Amino acid sequence: MFGGPMRVTQRYFTALLALLTLFLGQFPVASLPASAAETPLTEPTVSTPTTIELPSELRVGSEINLNLGIWNANPEASYSNQWFSCTSAVAEASSTLPFGCSAISGATSEILTVSGSLKSKFIVAAVTAKNSVNPDPGVTSYSASTPSAVTPAPIAALTVTGAGGTIKFTTAATTTLNTKFALDLTSWIVAPTYNYKWFRCSEPVAASANEPTGCAVIASTANTYTVTAADVGNYVVPFVTALSGATVLSTARVASRASTLQVPVLSSPATVGGAQVAVGKTLTAGNGTWVANPTPTFTYQWYSCTTAVAAAATKNAVCSVIAGETANAYVPDASQGNKFIVVQVKAVNSS
Repeated sequence: MFGGPMRVTQRYFTALLALLTLFLGQFPVASLPASAAETPLTEPTVSTPTTIELPSELRVGSEINLNLGIWNANPEASYSNQWFSCTSAVAEASSTLPFGCSAISGATSEILTVSGSLKSKFIVAAVTAKNSVNPDPGVTSYSASTPSAVTPAPIAALTVTGAGGTIKFTTAATTTLNTKFALDLTSWIVAPTYNYKWFRCSEPVAASANEPTGCAVIASTANTYTVTAADVGNYVVPFVTALSGATVLSTARVASRASTLQVPVLSSPATVGGAQVAVGKTLTAGNGTWVANPTPTFTYQWYSCTTAVAAAATKNAVCSVIAGETANAYVPDASQGNKFIVVQVKAVNSS
């Protein structure tokens, strides 16, 4: 049975509070341990120093990789790299710049491609870690140096280059516009005679003392080579042997990191298409067929002509520009009545 509301008297309420207090007093009051407190902020510290990963042969054209090391920091640190050239070997990693070392201008990536200016130098890598506790100058870890100095190697000089120093092929009819390699041996060893071989490889090739494997031999034994259509999309690799009589003094494979590009060449002309050639009806440009590497992008310009004209590489004198019409489609208006419509297509790529 459920009764009506009950009024708690003051005496009963007081007794209840006393009982509750007594009951709670039987248990200790818990406190948070120190480990539950917020982790303190700390500047970066390195537990495993920065190191460098060496190629099989350290010579001009080789690549050296940087290993960050293991760092501790709260909050997490940001990292930056710097490579140094040194006049002598540095035996151990340290937190200070070794004596006789100077920064290599612009060398701030994780990979260093050894240039001719570093010949006879020892190489050191540095990583600087920064966070809000030490935002400037941060903490730097310097690696030990390469155990040996950089040895010289031939350099492949490009006598003709495309945009941005790329290697390019145009057409067989304009060979003077194609990239020409010339082996520069001035930073290498002096020998009575040199033998040259050239290779065509499908992948980038690092510098070495050995001939590349899995590559086609190019039928050239001169110290220069001009790229051909067969080189498009491939990597041209020079290899030279220094000889004294029949004795091999040294060999060198020059690194090849850039493939041969193809300047766009038209093999079939652009076209104008549409269901009906009439005012108010859409005409569409056909790009034609192009030989190029990499694949080109296209730009358009529409023209109005007083007579019919054949496809050509240059604008006909009877044609004039239709202002503002630079899309791949065009809808003629009444002003083009009884006119012949032509589209100019231009192909552009990074070569």
